[in-house]
Amino acid sequence: MTSLTQSIDRNKKTAFKGTAKTYNKIRSGYPVELVKRICLECNLTARSHALEIGCGTGIATRTFEDLGFKIHAIDIADDLLECAKICATDPDTTFELISFEHFIPQAAFDLVFSATAFHWVDPKIGYEKVWQCLQDDGVFLILSNIPSFDEHTRTELDQIYLKLAPSLTSSGRDRRSTTEIALSDQLEYFSTTRRFKDFRRFNHNWEREFSGDDYVALLSTYSDHILLDKKEGLFRGVKEYIENRSTAFKVYYETVALVANKRI
Repeated sequence: MTSLTQSIDRNKKTAFKGTAKTYNKIRSGYPVELVKRICLECNLTARSHALEIGCGTGIATRTFEDLGFKIHAIDIADDLLECAKICATDPDTTFELISFEHFIPQAAFDLVFSATAFHWVDPKIGYEKVWQCLQDDGVFLILSNIPSFDEHTRTELDQIYLKLAPSLTSSGRDRRSTTEIALSDQLEYFSTTRRFKDFRRFNHNWEREFSGDDYVALLSTYSDHILLDKKEGLFRGVKEYIENRSTAFKVYYETVALVANKRI
């Protein structure tokens, strides 16, 4: 648990406030075929009662709604939560403006899930509280989208960042994204915990092509870029690079799902 506590600056979790419109438009979702596979293997069915931690604008929420889940979704950003409410596909889905640390469950859940958000929860509280929120043998699911680039694109982007955003490329800085760091910490937790059992990892690879405007919009929803001073120069540089390429600009994603059951 030590590495999880130290490796992520959780003060950044409030940075997303005010990004709802862009966040909902540009952030990628989670492959429905992967979610269906997990549901099948975990014996989760339509109308299973689920809690979503950190729903944001409801991107993952809608995937589970469309599969018939009865969902209670929570988040700390009021504008993101309002967007999730507006975009909900199931009128029975409920929403609550609250952190998971302060959330008080009114019933036990068949599923607790979090999509690229659980790393913002205090780990001294989060894992134990998930265990408390679950029915006996209930399912805990963490979804993450991990982006990467081909080697040539990665090198060229690194040069742009070195010139225009050196604080994001400083010597000795962990170059992994927050999501990648979180995934490593979460894997460490599941390898040692006695609170959960039957740990499984699922992977799904896919790719997405971006225009210059769309990729800069995506960057504007990342916490470290939101908090960056003079980010406009970086965004212009990245946009110009993408628009002047002779080939399409692609991001290669690996969606990783970590799944475990509550141990009684």
